[in-house]
Amino acid sequence: MAYFSLNLTKKTSVIIILIFIIIVALDSTIFQFVSYASLNLPTLSHMMIFLVFSGLFSLSCIILMNIARKNSESHYSISKNIKYFHGFILYSQILSLCIILTIILQMVFINKYNIVLLHAETYLAYISTLVFLILLVFIFIGWYKSKRNYMIILFAISFSLLAINIVISLIYLDSYISRAISIYSYIKPYNIAIFVTNFAVLSLNQKLAIVYDIVSILSFSFMWIATAILLSHYRYKLGKIKYFLLISIPLIYYLSSFESYFENLFLSFILDSPTISATFYVLIYNITGQIGALFFSISFLIASNLVAKSKVRQSILISGIGIAIIFGSLEITTLQYTLYPPYGLITLAFMPLGSYLLFIGILTSAQNVSRNIEIRQELYKSTKSELSFLKEIGEAQRVQELVSKCKNIAKRTPIPGETDNFDLEQEEIMEIINNVLNELNTLKNRQISQNKNEK
Repeated sequence: MAYFSLNLTKKTSVIIILIFIIIVALDSTIFQFVSYASLNLPTLSHMMIFLVFSGLFSLSCIILMNIARKNSESHYSISKNIKYFHGFILYSQILSLCIILTIILQMVFINKYNIVLLHAETYLAYISTLVFLILLVFIFIGWYKSKRNYMIILFAISFSLLAINIVISLIYLDSYISRAISIYSYIKPYNIAIFVTNFAVLSLNQKLAIVYDIVSILSFSFMWIATAILLSHYRYKLGKIKYFLLISIPLIYYLSSFESYFENLFLSFILDSPTISATFYVLIYNITGQIGALFFSISFLIASNLVAKSKVRQSILISGIGIAIIFGSLEITTLQYTLYPPYGLITLAFMPLGSYLLFIGILTSAQNVSRNIEIRQELYKSTKSELSFLKEIGEAQRVQELVSKCKNIAKRTPIPGETDNFDLEQEEIMEIINNVLNELNTLKNRQISQNKNEK
């Protein structure tokens, strides 16, 4: 692991995100390009492409896991569960790599692969992703109880909808892969263009796809709103009109991918001139999720530049990479075809890693802010909107930890006749702590203002 150590900076984070977007964009669109353009690439060419994707995924996995582990090492004494979370994702990714390697070996030596392996990886990836997303949702709900803030609830709703979408995706893919298993055990080389053209869509899944699209739009919209608020500081630099035009581009671009609900205007153009427009349609209108994911990561990348402490900066960058991966890898169209080689599998394998990075990055960011008075003072002095989210989750985490300490003290020194009613008084304790913290923040802001006036 030491050979794959990497000093995570804003520049390296951008490079990692861009490499991920390129891999996922090609992995999830190459079969469509082949189909629309009526290209007939040799099987060996397809296998080489899949090998390159697999190698890049393996390298990315090792590097990002090592970065996340090193960043969270100092938090083990604070939260022992982080050790178990790291162990869980480590074994999950090792198992994924073993499944991918087995599929590659089967294709090389017997010129086919067992579809059960694809089924197993689907469940492994989706369940692993759900574990961290659900934990993250519960953490945000806990923070919202400690500190009522609209930014916290926006992120909580978006991640909740994302988790629901992942459940729908699993049901959707399971129906297609299970049907394929009932027909044949192994996937052999075949003409992708002919297979995709003659692919039979399950009637039940058409309704499920509509639900999937609705939840996707809602999850994307809530995250877009949260990101727009975090970047709202730039409306003063760019002007309100330019600011709203720029931030509207990712949303409009994402919604354009649902043009099938509006008479398929672009698809009809492709059918008239497939060779000319296939590249444009596939590479432009099928990577909207990845472009949106890049937009969501921008606020985290910018915020990392505004924090002096290295540990917090690293945690924010990890969160930015995680949110780009989790939103960029949620793609179900490719895997439903059970292609040879299994395009879409690498995109799927990225999902658990993204959810883990997002989970560990946000959690350690909040813990760092909660426990370090210098970081809190630095955040309070800043008026940048990009740091508002970090301020809120850090403050909410601080309240939670103070409540937990109060409960532990009360348990060690019980008051006769009052122990039975302690659980009922937790909200009162949180209210008192919030009032004290708000008063301290007010005093700090006054002191800062006085110091500026004196200067």
